Amino acid sequence: DKLRMIYYTMAVLLHQEGKDNFKLLQLSAKATLDSFQLCGFEFKVEIFGSSDSCDACKIMNGKIISMEEAYLLPIPCRECTHRIGFCRCFFGLVAIRDKDGMLIPKQ
Repeated sequence: DKLRMIYYTMAVLLHQEGKDNFKLLQLSAKATLDSFQLCGFEFKVEIFGSSDSCDACKIMNGKIISMEEAYLLPIPCRECTHRIGFCRCFFGLVAIRDKDGMLIPKQ
């Protein structure tokens, strides 16, 4: 998680300097996915937007995808028109549970 925050902070600083920060936002998202790999159970990934997401990001908000799809980096959204100037979407874990509601361990 520290690596994600380092990349995100660097992206914010680049944005404040008027420079392209998209690659650092991608690296931040990838670092999030890499950290998810450390959990000991099966999961999918959900994309979360913010309450004031742009139309492009609202389409992605709540979408649940596989880890393989997530590594194709659908976020950050290059078409984002959020008022701060860059995409604020992020990934979250969605636990996969068995019929009894128990987490399924990774094999």
